[in-house]
Amino acid sequence: MPLPVPLLGVALCGALWTARAGSCAGREDSRDQCVRSSAPRLLQTSPLASGLAAWETLKVQDGPAALPPQRAPPPCDVSAATGACLPGFMVIGMQKSGTSSLFNILSTHPQVRPASKKELLFFNGNFERLRCSPPSTRPDDVEFLQYLGSFPQLHDSAVLTGEFSATYMHCWCCPSAMHRLMPGLRLVTQLRDPIERARSRWNEQHNWFKLTETHGSFEEYIDLELPKLQACLETADGKLEEEVHCADQSNVLGLSLYDSAIRLWLSQYEPRNFLVTYLEQLAVDPQSVVSAIQRHLGIDDRRYAPEVLSKKYNAEGAYGWKAASASLYVQSSTGLQMLYDFYRPHMQSLKTLADDGLISPLPRSWIARWKL
Repeated sequence: MPLPVPLLGVALCGALWTARAGSCAGREDSRDQCVRSSAPRLLQTSPLASGLAAWETLKVQDGPAALPPQRAPPPCDVSAATGACLPGFMVIGMQKSGTSSLFNILSTHPQVRPASKKELLFFNGNFERLRCSPPSTRPDDVEFLQYLGSFPQLHDSAVLTGEFSATYMHCWCCPSAMHRLMPGLRLVTQLRDPIERARSRWNEQHNWFKLTETHGSFEEYIDLELPKLQACLETADGKLEEEVHCADQSNVLGLSLYDSAIRLWLSQYEPRNFLVTYLEQLAVDPQSVVSAIQRHLGIDDRRYAPEVLSKKYNAEGAYGWKAASASLYVQSSTGLQMLYDFYRPHMQSLKTLADDGLISPLPRSWIARWKL
């Protein structure tokens, strides 16, 4: 459907993050981030590879997440309707990327009191009538008041409330609507290798909705659905809202397109209030990822027992952050090649965002496997 909203200017700002070996404790970068870095360590050597061969064969040990400096909590923005603090944070993505684990771990923090349930989906749950569309119209006051009723009534910024809804990331009208209603939000999105995420989502859809009745395999699904997504993106012609809308219509393949969605969110929220974490780092050093989020939110950097950090919080077989350390099987190299060729320009765009200091540095495994 045609989108009535003109392209928003992408106000991208922030200084370049610097990656240095050794400890960066006590130092504050202009981007308000501190990056621990060392040379990638190859776990398994392979011949010089390019393209898909690199993605399939290179095995690189990811390091811990980049740790931002400890921030103060966001101020309590008082709702005129409730007299209580508005939500202070939002975890907006991604599906199949470990958000259930983040929800269950962070919900135990004494300074976090989340919404009544995960995935409220207030802004985009009704696909026939997106509450944030068009962005120039404020969601109905009564409905927004009902939405606020899903959060605890807090009156002190020392304790935060917020929501975990993993599909907000690709809701094309959510960034402007949320910024209008909750301008002080601190946002978090967790990403996963795009091919791995798409395959995991396919597995879940196969188990839930029996997609094999119409598509005998993931490869057949790629053959049918990828051209549709490509055609939609061509029609979007570089307009961020329309590109994100195209991606949102394809929850298996499209939701692995991260760059346009991030740029759209950064057109509304400052980069320092938008934290990107990665499932691959959660798989090898979960405490570092959780610590990065806690510091970003301005709550105490709490340490968690290993059994809490490693627990899996979902039901689907290849679904969960532990699966990030093992590739998901795809029968046809042709299908993989199609996905690799499709996603690689978007991965290069994501790398540019990281190099410009607008998002966290990409995982080592992404740099190696995608030849970035």
